[in-house]
Amino acid sequence: MSLDLRQFQGLFFEESFEAIDTMESILVAAAGRIVDMDAINALFRAAHSMKGGSATFGFKGLTEFTHRMETLLDQVRHGQRPLDTDLIAILLKAVDAARTMLRALHAGDQPGPEGLADADLALRGLLEQADPTAAATAPTDTAPGRPAPATVAAQPAPAAAPDSPPTTPPAAGWRIRFRPHRDLLTKGNDVVLMVRELARFGPLRVHAELDQLPTLTDLVVEECHLSWILDLDADPGENDLREVFAWVADACDLDLIPSAVVAAPTGEPVVDRSAGPADRDPERISAADSTADAAQYAADPVQQPAAVRDGSIRVSTGKIDALVDLVGELVITQSMLLRLAAGAAGPTGESLRQGMAQLERNTRDLQEHVLAIRMLPIGFLFNRFPRLVHDLAQTLGKPVDFRIEGEQTELDKRLTELLADPLTHLLRNAMDHGIEPPQVRAARGKPPIGTLRLAASHRGGSVFIEIGDDGAGIDESAVFARGRALGLITGPESQDVEHLLRLLCHPGLSTAGTVTDLSGRGVGLDVVERNIRSLGGRLELATAAGQGTRFTIRIPLTLAILDGQLIRVGAQVYILPLVSIVETVQLDPTRLRLLPGGLEVYRVRDHHLPVVRLASLLGQCPDDAAQGRPLLVICEVDDGDVALLVDELLGQQQIVIKGLEGNFRKVPGVSAATVLGDGRVGLILDSTELKRLAGARIGAGADAGAHRYCRKSP
Repeated sequence: MSLDLRQFQGLFFEESFEAIDTMESILVAAAGRIVDMDAINALFRAAHSMKGGSATFGFKGLTEFTHRMETLLDQVRHGQRPLDTDLIAILLKAVDAARTMLRALHAGDQPGPEGLADADLALRGLLEQADPTAAATAPTDTAPGRPAPATVAAQPAPAAAPDSPPTTPPAAGWRIRFRPHRDLLTKGNDVVLMVRELARFGPLRVHAELDQLPTLTDLVVEECHLSWILDLDADPGENDLREVFAWVADACDLDLIPSAVVAAPTGEPVVDRSAGPADRDPERISAADSTADAAQYAADPVQQPAAVRDGSIRVSTGKIDALVDLVGELVITQSMLLRLAAGAAGPTGESLRQGMAQLERNTRDLQEHVLAIRMLPIGFLFNRFPRLVHDLAQTLGKPVDFRIEGEQTELDKRLTELLADPLTHLLRNAMDHGIEPPQVRAARGKPPIGTLRLAASHRGGSVFIEIGDDGAGIDESAVFARGRALGLITGPESQDVEHLLRLLCHPGLSTAGTVTDLSGRGVGLDVVERNIRSLGGRLELATAAGQGTRFTIRIPLTLAILDGQLIRVGAQVYILPLVSIVETVQLDPTRLRLLPGGLEVYRVRDHHLPVVRLASLLGQCPDDAAQGRPLLVICEVDDGDVALLVDELLGQQQIVIKGLEGNFRKVPGVSAATVLGDGRVGLILDSTELKRLAGARIGAGADAGAHRYCRKSP
């Protein structure tokens, strides 16, 4: 029965795309810098893994292409070719071509010639310039279409029969004990390919160990039941040997033993690694080798307990999203049951409440673990941008120092996917409009190399992403002039940063003198702002002429579940995210002050906070019974704290976030909705937006009752 490898193609494509991303990030970081050997080895391993996997699945074109990449990188590893700017550019082009081929193969199509021929021609041209003396170490699997080397320094010896016992290797060589895990073959790996790679180094003898082979009735053909001892009569170095097995390092146990350790000096017995601990004499090993070698090889890793491995599995995001949705419904059901249990009386009621408390704890633990599955370091998103900035810097002739900070900041995977386009546009804008050309920067007394910063951090239960540059800044007068020309400004409106951002986000507004493939059509920031708001986030701007511009994106940590504080305003129940609440105080009228213009402030210790009366702002009449004891909920917002006046606090509970934009238009001051324990819909308030709305209404004098309670109709 043959093994159908098509079922493992999904894993191959995922790992190959990750390898492509790894190569791209290393190559972009290597431009203009000295590259260490670890980075070069990582490049080689990535190309090697793609070549081996593509050969396993019969993708001949990709195998040949990645083989040429691997050969070039092998020459770099051995010092035969420098990793200079020209080679990096060609390898980046090859990376793009390999990604295109992978996407086509993943979609079930054959890769077209677009963009592939140039990259392949460049790789072939470089290989033809290689030193002829390198032919002795060239791979034996010469790419089709290329002439075979005229001479070969050493042909590998024929492999020993699988059932022949291992012989004593010569002093200059290695004994390799290779013990695959049972699932090695199910991951699309091929042991034959690794044996062929080892045979490139020199004569190789192979001995198969059959002690783990099950009976025919228990045999599972998809699993690996063999292990091997491989004696290599050459000394390529331990790093080179480990790279042969790099793509199966997590699916096998591997021992690399120098032949000098295996073969004792003349007149002494051979120290066989297959012998038990009682059969060995560490003193004899020490006599033949250095103390360090003896300490390294005296202990037998075969006899030692295997280290516990952190296993992982790949699960589709659709399954995880379905699991998150189910947990959300469980949270809603648990809230409903808690409400019913609160009204139960007697011993049964007490037992019910105890059980519900245990259910609440278990539900919270389940929710935290499920949400943690969907949390990823934002570096997975940020790592795609160095290539973008690198290419733009080359195209625009603007050298830039691109700095990434806070890559370990965790964010919901769905959010990372939805943020890709907004961040791409903001970075392109920074390169095109913000960073000046080197000669302009020099004339302004700036370093010729600009600085572009992409940073992420957690603050107050939200994730903040900053895109900042040290360029020319935004020409505010030009933006406001363009706004007047388009009829967006009709009166003596304030020209603050917030108004500037609203103009920049207006469709069709652009101050660019010419239209290019990067900008000039006035399309982009409006889409960015709309996309960010659809995530429950907010876009902010800070700019200074001649010093630079900074855009800040504030988004929630997750789009699934949060802890909320239920509040009552009039007859309605609303929710405030618990992470945004600083404290709650009972209103003391002696600390309340009304400022000219209608703005109310409340003194809390040594600070005066603006007061927002939610009843007036949300169109509710407060409960008369609560007017003698109203409460102020102090919330953290972007530019300070704000005090929200409410009628009553109702308690806290976990809130399952339900978006509104799919069925309703955007509601000012409301970020989302949820289902409460009694089945009603509750609106989740955005304290930052509420403060802005209240300030706008007071400034415009739109509501004379904004600073006092309204009266109920008789």
